[in-house]
Amino acid sequence: MAKKEVDVDVGNGGGGGLSTSKLVIILVAAQVLLIGGLVAALWFAGVFSGGGGGEGGGEAEQTQQSQKAHYIKMGDPFTVNVNGGGARFMQVGIQVMSYDAKAGDAVKTHMPVIRDRINTILGAQNAEQVRTTQGKQKLREQILEDMRKVLEARYGKPAIEEVYFTKFVIQ
Repeated sequence: MAKKEVDVDVGNGGGGGLSTSKLVIILVAAQVLLIGGLVAALWFAGVFSGGGGGEGGGEAEQTQQSQKAHYIKMGDPFTVNVNGGGARFMQVGIQVMSYDAKAGDAVKTHMPVIRDRINTILGAQNAEQVRTTQGKQKLREQILEDMRKVLEARYGKPAIEEVYFTKFVIQ
């Protein structure tokens, strides 16, 4: 007996469209790229504790990064007279940051001493010097150093990591 071959078209009408297998391959490839991009972004953001920070730091650095930062407002803004010719004053709002959860209580307990020291430091400034970015940075470092000394002597450890100016006005 003779065999007869029959061509059966099960496509989409014979027009030059994509076959089902090609469409599946394209969709799978797109999903792989999307998931790969998401994993890479999370990796570099440090979600997997592997990237984002460059080379691995020391144990103290890793401990600090894993701890929560606590921000402590230093009360009302400081207002002091400053040097610089004529009647001038400076008003500075300050907040500090610590990784020590109990540092806020220590700062509040010793607030009169800390505020006195900050008032003294601010009052000794020259208005023209603290108008510059370098002058503000130097002032921030002076306040941080002094606060750490007070807390070291009265709380047993420096406890403060950063000082931030939340308001800075010179008139």
